[in-house]
Amino acid sequence: MTFHIYESGDKFLQDNQKVLEDNPVETSFFKINAKNMQDMTNNFAVKFKENNKFIIALRFKHYPMIIFGDNSIIHAFSVNLLQHDLTFDRILAKEPIAKSFIECYEQLNGGSHELIHSMDIMVCTQISQNNTDTTAVEIAQINDVQEIAELVHTFFLKINNKADPISKYLEEVKSNINNYVLIRSDGKIVSIAKKCREDEHICSISNVYTLNEYRCRGFSRKIMTFLTKQILESGKIVYLYVDKSNPISNHLYSSIGYKYISPQMEIKYLPDNKK
Repeated sequence: MTFHIYESGDKFLQDNQKVLEDNPVETSFFKINAKNMQDMTNNFAVKFKENNKFIIALRFKHYPMIIFGDNSIIHAFSVNLLQHDLTFDRILAKEPIAKSFIECYEQLNGGSHELIHSMDIMVCTQISQNNTDTTAVEIAQINDVQEIAELVHTFFLKINNKADPISKYLEEVKSNINNYVLIRSDGKIVSIAKKCREDEHICSISNVYTLNEYRCRGFSRKIMTFLTKQILESGKIVYLYVDKSNPISNHLYSSIGYKYISPQMEIKYLPDNKK
């Protein structure tokens, strides 16, 4: 039984390369966060091993602690986390391990928790046969930044009932403009989507949004088909975070070739039973 605390994110990536490559979608946030972990002050990356079983965990800045591994050793992992005084305020993991961990941790350390959200992942490795015409889809240009930022702002208002100031979205869109695709109608941008979290093996699609008054015209299908084909043709797996309570969108994704894999949960830990 060993509990290893890594000196840097690079050391973590080197030691766990095979695990990350074998589970590219489920461990995508490990790769993203670890690449930025040069200074380990207030950050940590660990690996707990018991015989041939393991759990890896990583906390970077204000992001949730992410956990991946064998659920059967979660109690011993929790004990070691406490013994080394490695703290967190939120966790993100596949649903079974997230539930087991928070239950074990509260038994050991008290406190309670709140579910922030539960999201399913859909993955596409081969697009379904369809004749969707994607000629209307355009790669975004720098002149589109303002209009796209306004749509992204509206998108987050719709899904979260709140949004950051438009200036934040302007900065994000400008720095990622080549990752956005769009469709215009009536002289304006009416549908968008964005490639994100791309590495040598996988790429995610996010910010899929069509203005209400332009829905049911097939724009989201065109956008998603275009981006999915583009990513698959580059030799990468495509994935999405989706909400099962939105059956219309998820049916669209399924018809393109996406399939569900294990859901993930983000949970907030509340020490000393104080909310």
